[in-house]
Amino acid sequence: GALDEENRITSEGSAFASMPVHPRLARMLLFCPEALTDMACDLAALFSEKDPFRDESVDLGRKLDRLRSEGHKAHRILRVSQELHKIVSGTRKNASARAAGFSPARGEEAGFLAMLAYPDRIGMLRQGSSNRYLLSSGSGALLDEKDPLCGSRFIVCAHIDDRAGDA
Repeated sequence: GALDEENRITSEGSAFASMPVHPRLARMLLFCPEALTDMACDLAALFSEKDPFRDESVDLGRKLDRLRSEGHKAHRILRVSQELHKIVSGTRKNASARAAGFSPARGEEAGFLAMLAYPDRIGMLRQGSSNRYLLSSGSGALLDEKDPLCGSRFIVCAHIDDRAGDA
């Protein structure tokens, strides 16, 4: 939605460009339901900065819980999130909120927000597997068998380690 059919920037593209984050994250921030703006800012900051919880589960809900309960380990992320919230509040008024009519299931908010930023990385569990996924982009992804999300029917991959074969 950032460009029209003639590759000219749209009003949404201008809104994305005004955000100090990657266009994927700007899309998430501008198109999320208003009730999820705080969480979207936290996620955008987490995705933009070094993840202090990277050695644990890839579950974004768990990372957000840790961010809120152990903010002392992630003070930079929380500061970036607060700055993003100020910017988003002013920018959202001028941007269309496409996702406003959608609401995720309780407990699935982080995955829903990641889906807004990474629609090409929605993964569906491959039949007969507990940790191999087919992404909406057509490529494959492999999740560590020890991760609590392993076996989930659907996932969204915010960060991918590209390598030969499945990412």
